[in-house]
Amino acid sequence: MRRSLRLVVIGLLTLPLAAQAQTPVGYADRDYCNRLGAIYEHYLGRSNASPRGDYRRSPLSAQVAVTQCNSGRVAEAIAVLEDQLRRNGFSLPPRG
Repeated sequence: MRRSLRLVVIGLLTLPLAAQAQTPVGYADRDYCNRLGAIYEHYLGRSNASPRGDYRRSPLSAQVAVTQCNSGRVAEAIAVLEDQLRRNGFSLPPRG
């Protein structure tokens, strides 16, 4: 009984460490996704800020990917944005 209690206590104490070790990866991916989205929107996406009403046509999948970056679905969004930027001759920013 004491041994199983000891194992439970050790397990509970290591949970925060395991969760903390995974957190920076999520932030790094989200940051990378946001950088890709910013590059995409600035150079290829729809520009609402243009004084000439410059409405560029961009694929819906890329527009959705930019939105997904903000909602935390970065895995799908990164793949789409990387593909769109490469197709248009852009080099990708360093990851991480």
